[in-house]
Amino acid sequence: FISSLVSDHKVFLYAKDAETGIDYDSIYAKDAQGTIFQPLLYNSEEGYVVFESPASAINVYIPDMVGNELILILTPSN
Repeated sequence: FISSLVSDHKVFLYAKDAETGIDYDSIYAKDAQGTIFQPLLYNSEEGYVVFESPASAINVYIPDMVGNELILILTPSN
């Protein structure tokens, strides 16, 4: 994970895995009730994924191409 940016009720997450690469097709988020959220979009060339700014905390799962997984916690911004 490199950085994040919040803009216009969207969260841009910038990530990089120089060794194996990120599996952008498998990125998702899940809230405490188990509801799954897909990214609004991603750009593998630029290295970012976009989610709607969450109303409550969500876990974002970012897998690489060999099965390792980075888990980030997004919380609502005020």
